[in-house]
Amino acid sequence: MNNNRKLSRDGARMYSNIRRYLGDKAINRYELKKVKSDVFEMIYEAETRGETVFNVFPDGGKAFCDDVVKNCLHKKWYEVLLEALFCASALLAIFTLITVLGDVIYPDEGESVNGMYLTVKEYTLIGPLTGGAIGAVFGIFFNRNVFSDNRRKTLMCVIAFVALAVFVTVAVIVLNVVLGERTIIFNWVAVAVPATALAIIFWSLILIIAKRNFKLKI
Repeated sequence: MNNNRKLSRDGARMYSNIRRYLGDKAINRYELKKVKSDVFEMIYEAETRGETVFNVFPDGGKAFCDDVVKNCLHKKWYEVLLEALFCASALLAIFTLITVLGDVIYPDEGESVNGMYLTVKEYTLIGPLTGGAIGAVFGIFFNRNVFSDNRRKTLMCVIAFVALAVFVTVAVIVLNVVLGERTIIFNWVAVAVPATALAIIFWSLILIIAKRNFKLKI
C-alpha cells in the first residue's frame, strides 16, 4: 500500500495514466486494486534505487497495461450490468435532488417545488438526463487515449467535447420548439428515495460479487 509515500512528478504522472487506462478495461475491482498497488510499489522501489519511472516502463506503460488486461480477471457480464444499473439509479437520484434544490434556490417561471411535488419544463430535462451519459462517454474516450501523443489527445478531447456540447444544445433548442412551455409534475420523493435505495443495493451487490470472484480466482 502507498500509505504516505510519494512518487516523483514523472512517477505520479505514470501511475495516474496506468490507473486511468486500466480503470476503463472492465477488470475485477479487487484485481485492479492489487495491480495498482503493485504498480505503485514498482515505481516507488525504482525511484528509491535512484532509477526513473522510465526504467520500469520504457514505453510509457502501455505494453504493461495491455499485458495486464490480457491476463487478469475481468468482470462478468452481470457485474457490468449491475454497474450500469447502479449508475442509472445514482444519476436519477442525484438529478432529482439537484433539480429540486435548483428550483428552490433559483425558481423559474412555470417551475416550482410544492412539498413533495416538482413542476419542471419538459425540454429542460434533456440536459440532466443526458449529462451522465455524456460524461461517461467523454471519460471513457479520454482514458482510452491516455497513452496517445499529448497534442493528439488534447485535440481529440476538444473535438469530442465540442461535438457533445453542440448535440445537447441543439437537442434543447429542438425540444423547446417542439414541446414549448409544457410542464411535467411528479412526486420527487417517490423518485429520489427508491433510486437511492436501489443504488445502495446495486453497489453492495457489486462489491460482494467482485470479492467472491476474486477469491475464487485465488
